[in-house]
Amino acid sequence: MAQLLCEQGKDEQAQTVLVRIIQDHPEFMPAYCDLSAIQMRHHQDGEAVKTLVLGLKVSPHESILLNDLGMCEMVRGNHAAAAEAFTKAAGWAPDVPRYRSNLAAALGLMGRYGESVALYRQIMPTSDAYHNEAVLCSARGDHEAADAFKQAAPQESSQ
Repeated sequence: MAQLLCEQGKDEQAQTVLVRIIQDHPEFMPAYCDLSAIQMRHHQDGEAVKTLVLGLKVSPHESILLNDLGMCEMVRGNHAAAAEAFTKAAGWAPDVPRYRSNLAAALGLMGRYGESVALYRQIMPTSDAYHNEAVLCSARGDHEAADAFKQAAPQESSQ
């Protein structure tokens, strides 16, 4: 029901449904994810973090909640907190490359380029890893490092 309401642009009503689901069925983790997503869309970052932390009190090793918490922290500019959440998510679900990719992004945004590109290289071609790192360097205003990653990126062979 909450998803249908969101699709119809009725986020306020969807929030009411999700809050009720969380109250009645606190073990239902998708409700925390969906509620925090609505909160983030409405720039209620603090509320989204509270929602995810509430879910993590019920299920402390829920990797999707940890990942979503990391995304909230990254949006808020708290890259160290984001990296911590992504590290935990990746630890609980090492087979999910998105969590390692998100960790790599947080590390890159902290200026920890070597660690970041090494993580990216575990989950994507080297040329893509270097490209991503260059984008992160640019986002930090580190254009010299961005140029270095662009130049160091292996070129795709056209065979």
